[in-house]
Amino acid sequence: MAALTTRGSSIDESAGTDAFVFTEGAIAAGSTVIMLGWAQGDGVVSFTPSGAGLTWTVDKLTQDASGESLFIGSAPAPSGVSNSQLVQYSTDASVDVRAMAVLSIDDSAMVAQASADRLYQVSSND
Repeated sequence: MAALTTRGSSIDESAGTDAFVFTEGAIAAGSTVIMLGWAQGDGVVSFTPSGAGLTWTVDKLTQDASGESLFIGSAPAPSGVSNSQLVQYSTDASVDVRAMAVLSIDDSAMVAQASADRLYQVSSND
């Protein structure tokens, strides 16, 4: 079973365009890092996640008529991430309130289980 671990969270109630945290604890090699971002303010069209030397993707972005925006970003961490690495996002417009959380999923247990399951299926069919 994959382990999901919170790696940091923040909220900023002043006007601005970015939010950030420093990771809490080392993230294992082979994990996936997930960023959840929320902003309250009109005019946000995009979120840009970055940090920790990872290649980030915005997986989901949703916005409503009241000016709330939520996004989910992810990045594979094939070499892991050391403690206290800056992870952040920027918006394309200044917003009133920004919040974020960073999580990691240790995929190694999931990959090991999937490999064991596949090996069992192959050996059972012989």
